[in-house]
Amino acid sequence: EAEIASKKRAEYRRRYALLDSVVEQVPATFKR
Repeated sequence: EAEIASKKRAEYRRRYALLDSVVEQVPATFKR
């Protein structure tokens, strides 16, 4: 179970990292 939990955490980190990058890029596109 511990291994599965760690894998899920890694997936969530990747998803949130992608969301953060998108959120940072969106304002730049709107400013144009």
